[in-house]
Amino acid sequence: MKKLLNLSALSLFSILLSACASPATAEELSAQPINIENVIIAEGRLEPIEYTEVAFSASGIIENVLIAEGKDVAAGELIAILENTAALEAEVKRAETAVLEEVSLAYQALRDAQQQVDNYSIPSRFDAMTSTEAAAAMKIEVDKARFDYEPYMGYDNPRGYIKDLEEILENAWARYNQALEWIEREAALDAAELRLTQANADHSNLQESGSSAVQNNFSAAQIALSNAELRSPISGRVADLNL
Repeated sequence: MKKLLNLSALSLFSILLSACASPATAEELSAQPINIENVIIAEGRLEPIEYTEVAFSASGIIENVLIAEGKDVAAGELIAILENTAALEAEVKRAETAVLEEVSLAYQALRDAQQQVDNYSIPSRFDAMTSTEAAAAMKIEVDKARFDYEPYMGYDNPRGYIKDLEEILENAWARYNQALEWIEREAALDAAELRLTQANADHSNLQESGSSAVQNNFSAAQIALSNAELRSPISGRVADLNL
């Protein structure tokens, strides 16, 4: 059932017309009293200068009506609430807490990722290289060592020159994996920085809709709470309360 509330803002004007003449010097005249009867009878109706109907945006059972019919209300004033408002308020609080927790977790993830990068011991072979450059250089070494060793891979008991080729390939793989680990730690740090940036943005823009999951959850909780509250869109007087 649609729940309607009529609000009216009445503006009544009283105008008093009067005329006064300054006394002038004149001869005194005797005047005879005259009875004049001038009566106007008319019917009319006062109309509000602004009129609106408001209703809940969501269905439910009304828990409390805060404004009585005939009372004045201010724009934005709470008029009535549905019975599930308390649960919705708790959901908004939980969603807001989730945003704050994400900021804390993002800070911790950034600290952990930074520590992993700081603790990585860059091999001297990688001096003056970036992690990407080191990985590319080590991949070339792996390809060459594998090319040299593959013709002898079927030997049951590799010795001498073949054994040396095998060790060269193993060492090349080890250095290549070191370069990949360096890349992975830096990538984890970049991801942690991005996560913290997003978390801080969500926290700063809690009142706005966004693309992140935590921000969307908060916005949805706020909308649900707003739909469970009936507020006056204008300042005026409750003309008809039909809830």
